[in-house]
Amino acid sequence: MATSNGSELVVSVPQGGQVIKTFNLTPNLPVGGKISDWLWADVSAPTAQVAAVRVKFNINSSAMEQDFERAILVINLQQNSNSNGYWRFALNGVAINPEYKDVYHNVDFEVVDDETLIAHIQVIGDTLETIKFSFVASFTDAASGVVTTYESQDPDIIPGRP
Repeated sequence: MATSNGSELVVSVPQGGQVIKTFNLTPNLPVGGKISDWLWADVSAPTAQVAAVRVKFNINSSAMEQDFERAILVINLQQNSNSNGYWRFALNGVAINPEYKDVYHNVDFEVVDDETLIAHIQVIGDTLETIKFSFVASFTDAASGVVTTYESQDPDIIPGRP
């Protein structure tokens, strides 16, 4: 699915296995009171905006295999050289859109340090959902020391079987 703000990246989890995918996230301060695009990109294509990550699990997996199948998304926060300050993940690193929340509890987010967010994704059963969320990061102004928290626009994670 291509959108005007990026494309859908597919991550396939092997039957009974696990996969780790690494991304970079470069936040931007608002301009003229309007949200700016934050660049969420696969490290193998660092300038291509990702609007959604579809995580596909094998439909032939047994119940035992499903218990062990995982996708791990590692999101590394990049410092924006255009900003005069420092970015770090804030709160839980994400804010889930309540209209598109994780009803099957397939995704857990964890901030492991100021600049690394990890999403643990597992699908038990034949489910498919779209989870819309915003990345949440704080910006510390280098001159004033003022800390302000910002949210990105809503990207999607789409975990499912198939």
